[in-house]
Amino acid sequence: MRFSALLSKTTFLASFCSSLILLAESAAAVPSDLIGMWDAPATLEKTTLGSDPAPKGGTLHLGSLGNFDNFNPFAPRGICPSFISLTYETLGETERTEEYLVRGLLAQSFDLSPDRLTMVVKLRPEATFADGKKVEAEDVVWTFYALIEDASPMYKNAYRDIEKVEALDTKTVKFTFKTAANRELPLIAAQLPVLPSHWWKTRNIGEPQNEPMPSSGPFRINSWNMGASLKLARNKDWWAQNLPMNESRYNFDTIDIDFYRDPTVMREAFFAGDIDFYAEGTIKDWKMGYDIPPVKDGRIVRADVHIPGVFGIAGIFMNTRRPILSDIRVRKALSMIFNFERINKTMFFNSFERPTSFWTGSAVLRARDPMTPEERNILEKLPGINAKDYEVLPVYPAHTSTSVTRKAMREALKLLEAAGWTLQDGVLKNAAGLPLELNLILSSPTMTRIFSAYAADLARIGIKLNLVPLDQTQYYNRMRHFDYDLAHSFVRQSEKPGSEQRNVWSSKAADQMGSRNFSGIKSEAIDSLIERIATAQNAQDLTNNVRVLDRILQKNCYVIPGWYSQTGHIAWWKDRIEPPGGRAPEARRNNIFSWHIANKNRKDSH
Repeated sequence: MRFSALLSKTTFLASFCSSLILLAESAAAVPSDLIGMWDAPATLEKTTLGSDPAPKGGTLHLGSLGNFDNFNPFAPRGICPSFISLTYETLGETERTEEYLVRGLLAQSFDLSPDRLTMVVKLRPEATFADGKKVEAEDVVWTFYALIEDASPMYKNAYRDIEKVEALDTKTVKFTFKTAANRELPLIAAQLPVLPSHWWKTRNIGEPQNEPMPSSGPFRINSWNMGASLKLARNKDWWAQNLPMNESRYNFDTIDIDFYRDPTVMREAFFAGDIDFYAEGTIKDWKMGYDIPPVKDGRIVRADVHIPGVFGIAGIFMNTRRPILSDIRVRKALSMIFNFERINKTMFFNSFERPTSFWTGSAVLRARDPMTPEERNILEKLPGINAKDYEVLPVYPAHTSTSVTRKAMREALKLLEAAGWTLQDGVLKNAAGLPLELNLILSSPTMTRIFSAYAADLARIGIKLNLVPLDQTQYYNRMRHFDYDLAHSFVRQSEKPGSEQRNVWSSKAADQMGSRNFSGIKSEAIDSLIERIATAQNAQDLTNNVRVLDRILQKNCYVIPGWYSQTGHIAWWKDRIEPPGGRAPEARRNNIFSWHIANKNRKDSH
């Protein structure tokens, strides 16, 4: 699925997004094609992209951080190249501008039974893989069972309420569901990727692959230097190019991607003209590093863009699988010491905010004080929960002065002493005489300077924090295997959470390699809440349960909140590429794959 706000630099694992409405689109969308989780809207206004289609042609030169050693994004190991999702497709697709709509892509129609226990999907007769083979029902059936049996564990979690998938004929597939209570289940099924079963017959989808599969997407992998570069070529005979949903998308004939280990080197490659488009990830460099001739004379254009949607949570995930971090008092102490205000002022030009909620960016889903009677009623029924302990959300010290910082350190020491750690000759030690020493893994060497001040503050109360910068491959492997004490990462969320939460917070996911339960959370109460969220029968029920989940996650200090901004920073060479014009929606303007070659260089190659 392609849900990118701005340019995604890396692909960790394929992700799922909860959706509100299922829409099958043929030549034009009509109201009767809408199936809602709860209440479907009567009409759907078609987005106007502009009076003229975007020009096709040209080459887009991009850079990506990291490397790659695998062309199979569904395997639980190996690193796939960025943008590989441009080569394969799903039954349905959603866009950020229509976050809760799934439009039929490979699917021509979705027929959900009145009892919501079966869904019949008809495939588009024109849908074709890159090797000329038609997309058939057997491909859908094979993909489903291959994903839940051999691929990353996240698929088994996502599809666990689907009883079976069967082919009724060469173009018709029937999904049978275990329950009607999970009202988003048809929508999850509609987002199933469909892979060429004939190609996979001699291969294992659970293993990395050193050659790309012939998928049905708008691009195919044309050539590559493993780990260093990749060339994507637009399929000019792409079966779906005339669907309304694909109007003015995927416009470049080729996309050349070079891979870099260091963002500074990649930025310099952009300045030198080797890259056409760059998404800046460092606010200091955005403020101070673009004083160069191509920017001054207008050849490079810079823009601040809004990143829509729910952010989620970003920060330092504390691995409770480690005995030291299984104690909430230790986690609270580590959280109190983190000086966001100093980092924001000295390194980020006060451009960031702190994400205290696990649904930061949502005015509806984030927990707030005081809790409502409905939320309290949910809390009181959860196993192992004393509702009184969750009355007030945690408040982190605002380190606006040295006195506040000193007070936070004193309170942190009290918590650590209560947890059995005592200060001996400037070092915190437990009863066995072992020092409190932790490793924090980072996804880039540039992150070291940000966290060095935090390490220094911890040293002042006797804790040794080792900063461990890693390259992309090492970082992802360590994350997949939960091989860390602390890890700087983030979990993005949706406005309509659902059963995908199992892969993020559930007890089962804590033991599944490759899940996003980075903190190793095992809680019967949270497991219960996840199922209540997955089976919510109306919007208010969903909201109440998500707020309670947010409250429990915050109170248990699983993450030291870091920083976030919903403003992105992009730059591009003006004479080479252009964003979409007309009244294109914001998400498309921010998505590089809806851009096109600059009109001055236009040479149509439809």
